[in-house]
Amino acid sequence: RTDDYMHTAYRINAGLRGDLDSVWHYDGYVQFGRTFFQDTQGGYTSLAKIQNALLVDPVTGQCMSGGSCVPLDIFAALGKNISQAAYNYLLTPGLKNGDTTEQVASIALNGDLTHYHVVSPWAKEGMAVAFGGEYRRESLNYRVDNEYSLGDLSGGSQSKANSGSFDVYELFGEARMPLIEDQPWIKSLDVATGYRFSAYNTGAGINTDTYKAEANYAPVDDLRLRYSYNHAVRSPNINELFSAQVQNLWNGSDPCAGSSPSKPLAACQLSGVTAAQYGSIDQCPASQCGSLSGGNPYLAPEVADTYTYGFVAQPRFIPGLNFSVDYFNIRIRNVIAGGLGGPSQTLSQCLATGSSTFCSAVHRDPATGDLFGSGYVDARNVNTGFLQTKGI
Repeated sequence: RTDDYMHTAYRINAGLRGDLDSVWHYDGYVQFGRTFFQDTQGGYTSLAKIQNALLVDPVTGQCMSGGSCVPLDIFAALGKNISQAAYNYLLTPGLKNGDTTEQVASIALNGDLTHYHVVSPWAKEGMAVAFGGEYRRESLNYRVDNEYSLGDLSGGSQSKANSGSFDVYELFGEARMPLIEDQPWIKSLDVATGYRFSAYNTGAGINTDTYKAEANYAPVDDLRLRYSYNHAVRSPNINELFSAQVQNLWNGSDPCAGSSPSKPLAACQLSGVTAAQYGSIDQCPASQCGSLSGGNPYLAPEVADTYTYGFVAQPRFIPGLNFSVDYFNIRIRNVIAGGLGGPSQTLSQCLATGSSTFCSAVHRDPATGDLFGSGYVDARNVNTGFLQTKGI
């Protein structure tokens, strides 16, 4: 099997920056970018053609479907290759392509308010500010051929065409204020803050607030202490929102399958197994169970709170030495992930806890209880738990 990938990307930028007067300066730009993607897969066969090639009239030896069909004699092929003609008939390529586009327009003003006497009585420099607005539009188009759309490739998962877009409007501002300069045991003390409001027109109608607060204190030239708090937001990207929802496969096994399941009946019933099905459910073929994956236009943004404390030292009695030490603590909530930690995690948590959150994502074949074919674990993008990291 082969994969031939091709990506083509280009971006165009245009901007202007200049001075309104001695205090105020502007910086604006527009941007247009597009990335094209194409994937041609080879070495696959068509499931429909295999079926046609096996349905052969025993009298004429020809395919019942007629047309260009070439009979596939799988019994005569034992120990040797099938005929070249049958091979050529069955061999079927798959084609996927698409593009993403981003458009941005931004304008910002910044100024030093020392000219307007916005200055601390214990400092020489005044407040510096920056503020502005931004517009961004992102769009996605994804196209597949008939083989992918029908899921007709042997060993290849189904894929569906899809498209989507969103716009975001933003307002932002930042300010830095020196409070004390060149005083005994206060070489410098300054604070900074920033805020950004973003309005997204996605399915969830997201409005987000991002903000920060920082402080820097240098008792002497050799040492600077610093602290910062950031409330950060990552809104779902275009793929997380709009990638096609399709049946897929995940590597794993079903603990409720086989004649002697590794999980008891009570646990398996939590995932939808009936007493009649227990002990007769087929194990996932080739350790590949079914899943449903894809985007979710109603995703909420990830939200993070970050705290940092640290210092920078430049001891004059050791020329050339400059080092810093920082403590950081980052916690992200509403993490966007494919399913509730993935299909395997979803199934194991359902069997272990019986939680409706996990068990509602397990969809077994109603007739057989299998987790393949029409059975699957829902692994579409959702907002799930949290991530945290901290250290020095």
